[in-house]
Amino acid sequence: MLLELLGLLGLKGVANIGCAVDDAKTKRNTTTLDSNGNVTCIGRTGKYYVNGEETYSWTQEDKYGNTHNLTIGVHSGKVYRDSFDERMRQENNKAKEKKVRAIKSGRPTYDKYNPMTQRVMATEVTTDKVIVCFGEFFNKKTKKTSYRKWYLQPGQNKYNCQSPASGDRGIEITEQEYKKLHDDRHDLEGIPSGEVLNELWGTTCFH
Repeated sequence: MLLELLGLLGLKGVANIGCAVDDAKTKRNTTTLDSNGNVTCIGRTGKYYVNGEETYSWTQEDKYGNTHNLTIGVHSGKVYRDSFDERMRQENNKAKEKKVRAIKSGRPTYDKYNPMTQRVMATEVTTDKVIVCFGEFFNKKTKKTSYRKWYLQPGQNKYNCQSPASGDRGIEITEQEYKKLHDDRHDLEGIPSGEVLNELWGTTCFH
């Protein structure tokens, strides 16, 4: 009986050694570097390792509703990979190319993906701020024409990003800048809030 038990233990030990060898071989054959410079590999049972640490996957949304697929270290809790960061790197690289082309052609804006609104938006070349609206306004009381533009404000999201924030009076610009924006961006159709329009038009159309 004792000999049989020792034999079984011996076989189990040999099997464990064999599994360890297979695991090491699988990790060695699958070792590579990810985009962040981490050493990654896959074990014999399909577990994913980063810098020698076993990891697990987790998905969560940020405050704007963007999905982040995370790879996290089991023991350290370190986030080794965030799919959204990778997406933003790609989007920003595309935006840089568009910005260069806009500058060369003299355009005031270029298209850039905005994580706050989850959409591509008109971005100003000189400031990298998102322009949501611009316009020409004739004031009936002063008999003067003014030109203004509005930027996307903190707190705006995908549901309210196509018009200025409530109460935002925008920034006064020159007629020349207005004309450049007008020639470049016919797709910006947002309008200021009623109280702001009353002020700019010198009327009481909105209550």
